[in-house]
Amino acid sequence: MKKRTIFHPAAWGILSAIVLIHAQEAARPPVVSGYASYEAGQVIKGYGIDGPYDHGWIQKATIGVGIDAMVASYLRVLVAGEANMGFSFKYNTQFIDQLRETQVPKTSFSIMRGEGLFSFSNSRLDSLQIEAGFFPYRTSPDARNLGEFLLRSTVNPAYIATTFDRLNSDVLGLRIGHSIRDLFHHDLLLTTEIYQYPMQDYSISYLARFNYRRIFELGAGGCLYRFLSIKDYYATPRQSMNIKSLKNPTSILDSAGNVIGDRYDTTYYSFAGNKIMFRFSFDPKGFFQAPFFGDEDLKLYGEAALLGTETDTLYYPALFKRMPIALGFNVPTFKLLDVLAVEMEYWESPFPNSYQRGFEQGLPLPTTNVSIPGTALKTKWSVYAKRSIGRNCRIIGQVARDHLMPISHSLSMGVQDRTDILLRIDDWWWVLKTSFNF
Repeated sequence: MKKRTIFHPAAWGILSAIVLIHAQEAARPPVVSGYASYEAGQVIKGYGIDGPYDHGWIQKATIGVGIDAMVASYLRVLVAGEANMGFSFKYNTQFIDQLRETQVPKTSFSIMRGEGLFSFSNSRLDSLQIEAGFFPYRTSPDARNLGEFLLRSTVNPAYIATTFDRLNSDVLGLRIGHSIRDLFHHDLLLTTEIYQYPMQDYSISYLARFNYRRIFELGAGGCLYRFLSIKDYYATPRQSMNIKSLKNPTSILDSAGNVIGDRYDTTYYSFAGNKIMFRFSFDPKGFFQAPFFGDEDLKLYGEAALLGTETDTLYYPALFKRMPIALGFNVPTFKLLDVLAVEMEYWESPFPNSYQRGFEQGLPLPTTNVSIPGTALKTKWSVYAKRSIGRNCRIIGQVARDHLMPISHSLSMGVQDRTDILLRIDDWWWVLKTSFNF
């Protein structure tokens, strides 16, 4: 607790002092931007906790507004919010009085961005950035749906989340970044958990990327996930069903010297752990003049991650069981589309991609009791397309068997899938989105 008590006031005090001292150096007035979008699609076939899904509709309308203010020559403040109106994927009539919100549309508001961004440059070669607050961050800039593993995953259970057309990871915390031209960039992040139970634990991540003439890019990173827990008994539950190993038995004697039992050095599964990521991107257009190709055409990219660096005899006996691998290719459309990305993912996990037990039982254990008719596949696929019309309109479409978990308005009441619903060979969904911005 002392580390957290000292860290918060010190970090925010330093940033606040810099802002106050230099606030008079305003460079330009705030810029206001906004957008509106509508998306609709269908889960053609899937399987969840309520059984099979057949042509289930998904719809959502979104509006968002953002402000970008340059308050000093080297300090930007960015603020954005978003409101959504959607419909629950589930209809619940068995308990209609208690779950009325699954019957009507619901509007919600989300903070999308709230940060200060410091940028310093001492030459044309070198620059430093300090970013603090709630902000988007991308670990794999080329991925359109599958991938972006490092910050969109957990360790125990090994779990991956995806969201349609939300290509970045949303993080709350601090980033220190350093660039050398377009050749090399690396970031150090201190972030806090905001999406998966238990909340607010701190993680440290480091990522680096090397770019050669925009032809070939290599990237790698690691994460000490939940290295500092807010409550240790939440991060590592000491319950009998969460025991990882019993070692070094010693006898327990009664007053007469009789053996009445054994005592062990007991270890438990924990939500905390380590993650590692490696990726590459190759764009052959850098070798030749090709004005008829679009900017994204012909790119080949891939990513692999290790969601945990420890094995055990019960759940993950080998490290490759923790290793998702994604590969993508941007099909040439000769500027008819901005991008047409085809992506595949393979993950030899012995369990469904699920956070069910983490949310409902508070245990860092994989879900083992999902009954799926047919064989659960290890592969995922996605086809993503985007077309800009002028400067203010975009049309985006996707067809996929990815890590879809449609949102129910009654999530807190337990009518929410926290396990992939697209697990079989004929499970898939499609979605189409129109977006307008100013």
